[in-house]
Amino acid sequence: MRSRKQTVIERFDNLFNDEFIEKATEREIELSFDRLVNNCRQDNMNDNEVIGELEFYCNSFIANIARA
Repeated sequence: MRSRKQTVIERFDNLFNDEFIEKATEREIELSFDRLVNNCRQDNMNDNEVIGELEFYCNSFIANIARA
C-alpha cells in the first residue's frame, strides 16, 4: 500500500517548526525553502501551485490573528 503524499502546508510545517525558526540563519531558511520546492517538484507540483497554496495559508493565518 502506498502512503499518501503530504500537502505543501504539511511539508512547510515539518520544515519550518518553531524551534527551527527561532534558531535558523537566513541561509538555512533559504535552503529549507529550496528543499520544500524541490520536494514538491518531485511530486509533480508546479512552483505556482506551491507558492499559491503557501500564500493562501499565510493570508488565512494573518486574517485569523487579526480577528482575535
